[in-house]
Amino acid sequence: MTTEAMRDRDQALAQVAGNAHQDDRESVERALDAVVSRGGRFTTDAVIAEMGDLYRGLREPRLLGAILQAWRSAGRIIPTGEYQRSTRRECHARPVMVWRVA
Repeated sequence: MTTEAMRDRDQALAQVAGNAHQDDRESVERALDAVVSRGGRFTTDAVIAEMGDLYRGLREPRLLGAILQAWRSAGRIIPTGEYQRSTRRECHARPVMVWRVA
């Protein structure tokens, strides 16, 4: 990915996070914190499962990605460089990043 593309991505994620409803942000961060507190490795599937019905109610589902990147920048989580197939039916087994607790 080029530096310009990475900058554009980061700006878009910051915009998503900045415009997010506070209740949505808190729901995502609470679920992510619960998954991270268990330690080890995880994917977005685990965070979404932790959120349950709250995920379907998010006004902006891309908020999860924005918060993951913010936590990555803060050194709280680290991408492993590995991917595994999503278990969520609507994802059609697409690869998702495996993260680990920092």
